Amino acid sequence: MIQSTYKTTISLLLSLALSCLCAHAGEVRYSDFGAKGDGKTDDFAALKKDLHKFPFYSETLDSLNTVELADFILKNLEFATLPKAFIPFHRYHDHINTAIDEHFQDSTLFLKDARGNIRLHFTVDQQFISLLKKTMERYEYSEQVTYQVTHSIQKPSTQTLAMDEHGDPARNTEGSLILRPGGHGSLLENLKDLEGDIVFLQNIDNVGREEDHPERVTYKKLLGGYLIHIENLISSWRAILPSRRILRRSMFVNSRPFRPL
Repeated sequence: MIQSTYKTTISLLLSLALSCLCAHAGEVRYSDFGAKGDGKTDDFAALKKDLHKFPFYSETLDSLNTVELADFILKNLEFATLPKAFIPFHRYHDHINTAIDEHFQDSTLFLKDARGNIRLHFTVDQQFISLLKKTMERYEYSEQVTYQVTHSIQKPSTQTLAMDEHGDPARNTEGSLILRPGGHGSLLENLKDLEGDIVFLQNIDNVGREEDHPERVTYKKLLGGYLIHIENLISSWRAILPSRRILRRSMFVNSRPFRPL
């Protein structure tokens, strides 16, 4: 699965699901989805063309019409209600991984301490905590590790305006503005609250496949090691500077390049 391609086609899929939600709310009729010239037909044609690239694809989906496929997306896959972390993301020869699966798997390669503990923090809505817990328990059993998982909720104060198809601020039936969670920068407050010494950040969209985990982890370890090197360097200079006894030779020795390999 080429990740960039998947991101492109997933946007079409979720767009279709959102349109279906509007249909359920009475704003759009199911019959509207096949209307020619309204843009939805083109989106659906593109979706059907790339359907085989999705990890949930099966040949039976090829025979579904617009309404049936939309119904399958909403009811069977629950794309209308599940966050991206819990939808099928990568297909393998004998199983399918969600994005959250990939996060748990690669964590065992670089976050496990000597006692088999792995510390993870997720920003996730309260209603999906039970799904997160089930995934955690599954990997604790299969990997024989102990996860110390905490979670937080994106702060409502960071929400941003939702836009309609015309690029205008969207409003609900009562006329109030509709707000949606902001981008990744909105989570800086959550990061600050962690008060972690070293925190590795990963978002849901940028997870690798299983075969890529070892190489990705190598560079994570190198970056983490270099960060520790810089922290030690800063600490040593903070100890030296107040004495004002800085020799040119000590500057050279203490700031020598970091060579991890």
